[in-house]
Amino acid sequence: METTVPIPTSAATPTSSLSLSLFSSNTNRTSLQLPFNSKPPPSIITQQQQPPPNNPKLKFAFQLQNDAVSGKSRTTLLGGAELDVSSFVNVIESLGDANAVQEGFKVHAILVKNGYFDASLYIKVCLVRMYFRCGKVELARRVFDESSERDVSLWGAMVAGFAHHGMRIEALQYVRLMVDEGIMPNSALMMGVLPLVGELGALRIGQEAHAYLVKKKFYYEQVRIRTALVDMYSKCGDVGSGRRVLSSLVERGISCWSALIAGSVSSGGFQKAVKSMVRMQREGFRPSHVSVASILSVCAQSRALKRGKEIHAYALKHWFLPHVSIASSLMVLYSKCGLIEYCRNLFDGMERRNVILWTAMFDAYVENGCFPEAFGVLRSMQLTEYRPDTVTMARMLSLCSKLKLVKLGKEIHVQVLKRDFASVHYVSAELINMYGTCGLIDKANLVFDAVLDKGSMTWTALIRAYVYKEFYKDAIDLFDDMISKGCAPNRFTFEAVLSVCDKAGFVEEAIRIFNLLSRYKVEASKEHCVSMIQLLTRYGKLDEAQIFVEMSSLMVTCNSHFYGSAPSLLPISVRKFQSSCEYHSIASLKFTQVLAKEKTKPKVPPIQNELHINLVETQQLHCQLLKNCSDCAYRLTFPALKSYSSNAALYSFLITSYIKNNCPEDAVKIYNHMRKTDAKIDNFIIPSVLKACCVVPSALLGQEVHGFVVKNGFHSDVFVCNALMMMYSEAGNFASACQLFDDIEKRDAVSWSIMLRNYSRHGMLNEALNLVREMHAIGVKPSEIAMISIIHVIAELADMKLGKAIHAYVTRNMSYEKPSVPLSTALIDLYAKCANLAYARRIFDNLSAASIISWTAMIAAYIHCNDLNEGFRLFIKILDEGMFPNDITILSLVKGCGAAGALKLGKLLHAFTLRNGIAMSLNLATAFLDMYGKCSDVRSARSVFNNSTKNKDLMMYSAMISAYAKADCIDEAFDIFAQMTGCGIKPNEITMVSLLSLCAKSGSLEMGKWIHSYLDKQGIKADMVLKTSLVDMYSKCGDIDTACGLFVEANDRDISMWNAMISGFAMHGHGNSALELFAEMEAQGVIPNDITFIAVIHACSHAGLVQEGKRLFCRMVNEFSLVPKIEHYGCMVDLLGRAGSLEEAQELIKDMPMRPNSAVLGSFLAACKVHKNVNLGEWAAKQFLSLEPEKCGYNVLMSNIYAASNRWENVADIRRAMKDAGIHKEPGFSSIEVHGTIHEFVMGDREHPETPKIYEMIAEMREKLEHAGYTPNVSVVLKNIDMKEKESAVNYHSEKLAMAYGLISTGPGIQLRILKNLRICEDCHNATKLVSKIYGREIIVRDRNRFHHFKEGFCSCNEYW
Repeated sequence: METTVPIPTSAATPTSSLSLSLFSSNTNRTSLQLPFNSKPPPSIITQQQQPPPNNPKLKFAFQLQNDAVSGKSRTTLLGGAELDVSSFVNVIESLGDANAVQEGFKVHAILVKNGYFDASLYIKVCLVRMYFRCGKVELARRVFDESSERDVSLWGAMVAGFAHHGMRIEALQYVRLMVDEGIMPNSALMMGVLPLVGELGALRIGQEAHAYLVKKKFYYEQVRIRTALVDMYSKCGDVGSGRRVLSSLVERGISCWSALIAGSVSSGGFQKAVKSMVRMQREGFRPSHVSVASILSVCAQSRALKRGKEIHAYALKHWFLPHVSIASSLMVLYSKCGLIEYCRNLFDGMERRNVILWTAMFDAYVENGCFPEAFGVLRSMQLTEYRPDTVTMARMLSLCSKLKLVKLGKEIHVQVLKRDFASVHYVSAELINMYGTCGLIDKANLVFDAVLDKGSMTWTALIRAYVYKEFYKDAIDLFDDMISKGCAPNRFTFEAVLSVCDKAGFVEEAIRIFNLLSRYKVEASKEHCVSMIQLLTRYGKLDEAQIFVEMSSLMVTCNSHFYGSAPSLLPISVRKFQSSCEYHSIASLKFTQVLAKEKTKPKVPPIQNELHINLVETQQLHCQLLKNCSDCAYRLTFPALKSYSSNAALYSFLITSYIKNNCPEDAVKIYNHMRKTDAKIDNFIIPSVLKACCVVPSALLGQEVHGFVVKNGFHSDVFVCNALMMMYSEAGNFASACQLFDDIEKRDAVSWSIMLRNYSRHGMLNEALNLVREMHAIGVKPSEIAMISIIHVIAELADMKLGKAIHAYVTRNMSYEKPSVPLSTALIDLYAKCANLAYARRIFDNLSAASIISWTAMIAAYIHCNDLNEGFRLFIKILDEGMFPNDITILSLVKGCGAAGALKLGKLLHAFTLRNGIAMSLNLATAFLDMYGKCSDVRSARSVFNNSTKNKDLMMYSAMISAYAKADCIDEAFDIFAQMTGCGIKPNEITMVSLLSLCAKSGSLEMGKWIHSYLDKQGIKADMVLKTSLVDMYSKCGDIDTACGLFVEANDRDISMWNAMISGFAMHGHGNSALELFAEMEAQGVIPNDITFIAVIHACSHAGLVQEGKRLFCRMVNEFSLVPKIEHYGCMVDLLGRAGSLEEAQELIKDMPMRPNSAVLGSFLAACKVHKNVNLGEWAAKQFLSLEPEKCGYNVLMSNIYAASNRWENVADIRRAMKDAGIHKEPGFSSIEVHGTIHEFVMGDREHPETPKIYEMIAEMREKLEHAGYTPNVSVVLKNIDMKEKESAVNYHSEKLAMAYGLISTGPGIQLRILKNLRICEDCHNATKLVSKIYGREIIVRDRNRFHHFKEGFCSCNEYW
């Protein structure tokens, strides 16, 4: 979309007038309305005269003013000489230099009164200059408009004035108007135009100006003109043209070289900039410190540390240090790269430090989060001869705002007042912002009132201060007050006020304020539109919101491409090139005058293969196509587009361009528009549309496109079929992708690559390998992309033997001496996942040019193999190599840290990201959150979640829920879930699986049932993972019947669901049911894996099926060729230990091929406690001690074994050793869920609100139990106390307290579910059996080992637990 600035017509307005204010000595004011070109009425000028000022330059002006006041018509000077034009010119120039606008008004009136206004055109030139210098742009326009004659000087004054005020567009438009009136610019004017073109980056206009200068040879021969051209081309990014202009200069000065170096650096040509410096020195010119500083500034922006160090060395070698600008630029570079010690060394090495250096050191500490050191720099600065200037003061106040240091802010405020800095707008604005951020709105108002000349910055700061305090109505009133007092708001003011309306819901006010943008000539930005869209959408005004959505999507910012597509600046255009327009000197071009009505279609070079335009250019092309401009492509600055002769071809290009610029929704809209308008859609457009469907994603639209493909006969095109396969793959429709692959008659390498990728993404690794074998059998040579997909498949399998084979295949069949960087990177990842770091490092070291992706893969390999120190060293080496990691690199490494549990390295990456200003995208923030969650640092995870300012998406909410699920924080997890659904975000399967796993761990059946019903109500399709999670949840919450029902209903069971059901039966002690299910699984052809055998042997252990367990262990090894893991040995030890075969279990531990872990020894030690075998218990305890001396488990078990044998001295020794070592026993607790709330109890707990009622129920239970024949089993009290104390202790065990609360809180016959973190004791087990019979309740207890179902005085464990 092209935006034009309204320019006044050449005809003057005869009735234009100016308001003049005349001041007398007593400050009385009279307002005079006076046309610019008419004489003032004498009767109005009646005020007293003013005494002349002390400034001799203004004495004559004041004398003229006093004459006007007294009604005199002076025509002579004080010395008797006649007044002439030159006298008035000198006066007006002096008034402009002194910014004395009021006196200028009066001199202007005298000129009109005495007839000098039209006497000389130069008088008007001087008046225009004066008004521009005094900031009165509109008055300068009016002087210009009322001039009947205009020469190049008057036009030049207008152009220079607009340029001085930053109004570059208006300046160029006036040049265009000047040319339209037949006045050609001179060299002085062109010297002013070229810098404007460079600042705007308007390359096309610059080329036209260059062509004009070449035509006017006497201009082009001037060295200063060519220097300006070099500078213009450099600023426009066309360094090649700038270099050619420089080469054509016979006498090259330092300014030309400096301009070229600055342009090379800004366009990223660092090496070219260095070469230019070398050539410059060969010609006898020493680079200026400005050139060196400009290179350093670009190095700082791109964080190119290695290059920055090279320039540092160059500066030292050629004695550029200790120049202040070089030193400060180096400090900025090192600060942005996180090397704060380098900054300090530079700073300390400077003998003479000025305010700039002190401020640079302060900024360096602030940027790296070293706030105490930053304030220390300021304190040291106060002790020197230098004092903080306005810039330093503003930055100090900004830091106080950020840290909410109101006390320090007040101290700085005192310094501001002492040094009279409060009148500086940005200082006063920072003061107001500081007080507003800290909540001191009264102080902010006082600062605001004290500012005499309030600018837009000051008003905007106070509006934002009101926003901090949520004084929304006051903020709107303040904005209206700002307008009524004549202060023009800027774009930031409108952003602040529109955000107020958005937060407060002021719809009508927002529309009114938005409409004021055009009145104050403020261009609507995307921020303005976003505020309006959010507000209108929230209040249901969707039609109005749609207007702003379209405005935002088609919004064009003022950048180089806008000006490049604007109408011609000069009546000159390039008709044709002698050869290529890109590689020949500008002097070789032919130029010709082109009439206004001529439209000649230019000849263009061939289309480039890699044509790409940015989003703004794409939107411009889209807008012009919508206007049905058939020749729109020829008015754009994209020569390759001129060969697109049809709108259909341009639409195809537009779709591709929108996708490349990450706007797939707009690409889809174009396709829909083409379908509605019956535009031609061919087989080249279809793949682009399908790619947009992949990115959006939109499976429904993809299916519609598929139907269109079949209907129009495009399904035989392999490119279209490949695009359809990719679309279905991204949409998760694997079956349709496979069907398409099977239907393709002539598959190309891309078809195979897509299918390989599909198998890999869906975890079908064996099928992927079969596909590779099929490719090899029919002689299809895989492409490099296919090879990378194959390597990824083998990496997921972690098959070292197959990995070496594919490595050899790559080496034999590659067309170059070494594999490409992407292939080598994939091989690094393969060997890392196979835990072979030596091979991975060898490949990495042999890379000729390692990319940032290769570095990332190698670091991730070290993280994956838990070699964190080497990974950290390699990360530091990246920085030393000058390859600054981007957000994708950080994202990959953070994911690796989460998988490996490397919390320390993850925190270092987080600090590095924040310190170096890497954009914290939503994906990166989610990765950090997930990493903290996997490392059990819930506090840091929640901090990342809260600090994410962008709109949180489903992945971030799911990651936060997963973090809480891992930490067993059920309430917090469901709070986040409520926030997510409250924001209108629909959960997916991953979110629900996390919540179900949390319910399973906490035993919260009611919450699990609620999630199950929520899935049905919301229509969330349950995939196999979700179904398996439901089976697991019901099993672990004690409802084995519902779990079994869900298992039976599932038709497409995978191995995970079979394992979940077998594990469920094992936990509930249904050993025979588990064995039957295992047999059924084998009968259906499902091959058991290692997890299956863990579950089924565990079931045998809890059911006492020793022989069946041994048989299964042998089958696993002999029949299924599975290598037993330590978990399998742990199950066998537990099986033998529970059955009393302790010696056999001990022999198994000794014969294990690996060292036993704490789980194996813990099972054996627990069995020794049950069977009271002290000798074997002591043996196991010694093994445990050598393995994990800091753990308390073996100490507690051994203490209980000694206590059961009445060896109290040994018990005392163990407990004393635990106390000395600071080892604490894990406290036992029991929990019960009542009405959706989980209540926890510990032994003798009296913290519960219902404690009196609970203990009354305990007394009632004890009385009824005694009547039923119950006697407390005091042998479970493993303390050396008397019998009465032991009886009292067993009465208040945590499970009995939970049971009592359940009885008083639920109605008769309601099932009670209790979760115990330790093994239930024999006394509580016996008491619970009787309670279930006395009160007629079914009581389900889940302890550390298994479930106990108590009913009618019996337990499902059959006394075997």
